[in-house]
Amino acid sequence: MQDALNDPDKPVVESAVAALSNIEFADKLDKNEKFAKLTGG
Repeated sequence: MQDALNDPDKPVVESAVAALSNIEFADKLDKNEKFAKLTGG
């Protein structure tokens, strides 16, 4: 995935950035759900 960030083809770079952003968002969402369950929220 990191190699795609340096690809000369702009759509490849944009797709890689979007994919990495989605992974980061999903990871944060999962952590927030676990926290909510622990705190009764």
